[in-house]
Amino acid sequence: MAAVGFAVCHGPDGDGRDVQAVLDSASHRFYPDWERFADTSVAILRTEAGRDPHDKELHDLVGELCTRSEEFRTRWSAHDVRNHGTGVKHFHHPVVGDLTLAFEGFDLIAEPGLTMTVYSAEPGSSSEHALRLLASWAATPDQSDQPNNANPPRSRHS
Repeated sequence: MAAVGFAVCHGPDGDGRDVQAVLDSASHRFYPDWERFADTSVAILRTEAGRDPHDKELHDLVGELCTRSEEFRTRWSAHDVRNHGTGVKHFHHPVVGDLTLAFEGFDLIAEPGLTMTVYSAEPGSSSEHALRLLASWAATPDQSDQPNNANPPRSRHS
């Protein structure tokens, strides 16, 4: 495939990573259309809550989010639900800048309730270039973990 992509898994228990990002002020910079991101994230969490209304961890998460955020509480009380199957998302990465990525969710047959969301950039686009840069950056070994052979430790007896 010519497009560079990456995947994110969301568990059946609605682990809330996206929704917790609603509380993080940095998410306003990362998601250029933050209002839409927040609306979608909360609606997806509400969909998950409907799939398993007796999930205590999910109830605890929603309670914590409602306590900590007026914005979450308002969105949760709207009772919007959403299936997040396919579309386009816009991000602003602090290192590579703006990204426009298509996404598609795939239900994992072997793990009922688990969905893998795959993001990809248009081939030849600036977003593809940015993802390649991030991939190369992530693949570069951290030199601080390597022993420094240029200055070996000195013996006390020399």
